[in-house]
Formats: sequence, C-alpha cells, structure tokens
Amino acid sequence: MEIEKGKKIVYKCIYEVMQNMPKFAQEHCFQSALDWELKQHNLNFTIEKKIKIEYKGEVFVGFFRPDIVVEFKDSNLVLELKRGKEKADDECQLESYMTVSGHKDKGILVNFKVKLFYLNVGMTLKKHFHKEKQKGIQQIV
Repeated sequence: MEIEKGKKIVYKCIYEVMQNMPKFAQEHCFQSALDWELKQHNLNFTIEKKIKIEYKGEVFVGFFRPDIVVEFKDSNLVLELKRGKEKADDECQLESYMTVSGHKDKGILVNFKVKLFYLNVGMTLKKHFHKEKQKGIQQIV
C-alpha cells in the first residue's frame, strides 16, 4: 500500500480511538486501542521500534523508540502518542525520531487528551483538531 492511501486509514484509526476511548484513560490504553484499530485495517506496524542513534556516523550511542512506526511500500509513518498538556518538546521529539529514522516528512503527533494531532508535512507540523474543536480529522480523511 502507498503511504498516501495508508495515511487516510491511519487518520480514521486515530479518529475512532478519539471517539470511543474515555478521556481519563492512560497513554498505554490509547496505544493499545490504536494498535487494535491498525490491525483491523491489516496495516503493517511496529510498536516502539528501535532506531539506532550513532555519534558522527560511527559510534552507537543508543536508541530512539517511537510509539508506532507504520510501514508502507514507499515509506514509513512515525506516530508519537501523547495524553496530556501540549508541550513544544512533543513536537521536537517527533522531529527527532523522523530525522534519525530518515523519514523526515512523514510523522504524526497525536494528543488524545486535547483531541488533536499534528501532521508533519516537510518538517512543518500542521495542527488538526477533533470534530469537537474548530477543524475535524474527518475533514482530512
């Protein structure tokens, strides 16, 4: 499956979780629900995929572990999940994962508590709100 078609399915999965999960649930519960939704659409994904970090391209110094990496034929989509107040560090975290993984233009930061997500397009994060806010995910899918 091509990433452009796959992104629409991922948006629908995010929307379903936002619609059906209680707001008080913890982040791992939202992740489990999203995992279930992605499986229902037969998407190929990895939870907390280890992405190597090297210093100067020579010395291994550790790993990044994005919450979910959805794998498509032509590229990957990095998903970082949050449940809390919006923080600028969240955006930096997603951009770091994408930079290290080599997928600089494909990532989604989802915040289930405030029901919004950021879609990364060419290293510019664009905010989209759930239908209860001013813009809905359903306008994108």
